[in-house]
Amino acid sequence: MLVQAKTRGQIQGLRFNGSLSITHLLFAYDSLVFARASNMDCMKLKDIFYCYTAASGQVFNYEKSSMFFSSSTSQFQREAFRNIFGLNAVTKHEKYLGLPSMVGRRKISFFNEVKLRVLNKLSNWQSKNFTRGGTEVLIKAVKQAIPAYAMSVFKIRQGLCSEIEKAIARFWWGSLDTHRSIHWARWERLCHAKIRGGIGFRDFSSFNQTLIAKQRWRILHNPDSLMAKILKAKYSKHTNFMETKLGSNPSFVWRSILWGKQVLHKGLR
Repeated sequence: MLVQAKTRGQIQGLRFNGSLSITHLLFAYDSLVFARASNMDCMKLKDIFYCYTAASGQVFNYEKSSMFFSSSTSQFQREAFRNIFGLNAVTKHEKYLGLPSMVGRRKISFFNEVKLRVLNKLSNWQSKNFTRGGTEVLIKAVKQAIPAYAMSVFKIRQGLCSEIEKAIARFWWGSLDTHRSIHWARWERLCHAKIRGGIGFRDFSSFNQTLIAKQRWRILHNPDSLMAKILKAKYSKHTNFMETKLGSNPSFVWRSILWGKQVLHKGLR
């Protein structure tokens, strides 16, 4: 119904360079709907919600929903649209699928949350006795996996990667808050493959860049995907993805993807 309304010109979604318009993103029970700040769009959206409720029996949950306006929307318009839907307005949507929907200047605080999740795991395990093999499995299967989801989308600052690596190294060598154990090898050495004399731990910065390079690889191999279409319409309308520059007012996601492109430049043939 949303697609039909957009095709008929009854609603207008989020536009990118006039060549692409997105009206909605739906994942399980998380839904984002984009519309123009006009009475016509809002009334049509409300009609769609009512029609869907009547047809499916699923009621739109207004208590768990909210509205977000662009900075160019006047206060008068905001009040009018809030009255149409009966929703609360928020300054930003905090998270979508576990990641911040808008990073901006808050990226340091969000990435600190990722670091704290790793440190909390380490703190809970320090009082327990593990074999050397068990410690290795915990580090690889649990602690190194915690930041992987965020690392697949965003470039994590080098300092935070180093802090996580130092905390894991202290756990590996048995250091506690009360005493410090000797680190018999540098972290870089531990990150070598076992066949090269290391343990096979991850260099977090390199791992981060590799995951983001995979996103770039997906764009190259799936140019018809929604993500590829949006990024091309916004940043590389007249060029291919491997030649695209930073552009004007780039998002943090786009900056991260360009960072991952360096890996492809070194390996593509």
